[in-house]
Amino acid sequence: MTETKKRYTYATAKSDRTTGRIIEALQECNGLITLASKRTGLHYRTIERYIADCPAVREAAQLAKEKMIDLAESKLYEKIEQGEVAPIIFYLKTQAKDRGYIERGELLHKHVVLEVRIVDRTKEKLLKEGDNAIQRPNNEVPTPKREEEGEAPDENG
Repeated sequence: MTETKKRYTYATAKSDRTTGRIIEALQECNGLITLASKRTGLHYRTIERYIADCPAVREAAQLAKEKMIDLAESKLYEKIEQGEVAPIIFYLKTQAKDRGYIERGELLHKHVVLEVRIVDRTKEKLLKEGDNAIQRPNNEVPTPKREEEGEAPDENG
């Protein structure tokens, strides 16, 4: 038998008042739970629980955050229209990647990860074969021995 987590129900008059206080605080604090917690005097986790369990509180938190995102975007657009370079660059780097405005670091990072994987596979292969070439001086790799003669091949094969 599996245990189910107890879900809080908010049907009392006290909880209705609390719900209203939380919604009002979230709207005034632009969806920031910490500030809403201070404003209402409720614990941070209590507000999180109301957001998780009460659709009206969840919607109020989401709307407050969306309102702030809209405000930030409008301010960004104002700066772009004024010709400020930093906001223009930021916008292109985040919204115009499909047009080639990509951070060089993003491309280099992908190559570095690929190289690390190749090196790791080489080390695994060498260690699997029992070869200690990784620890040899000057990165010398022993040449493979010919099976029929038992000696290393020369440079010409």
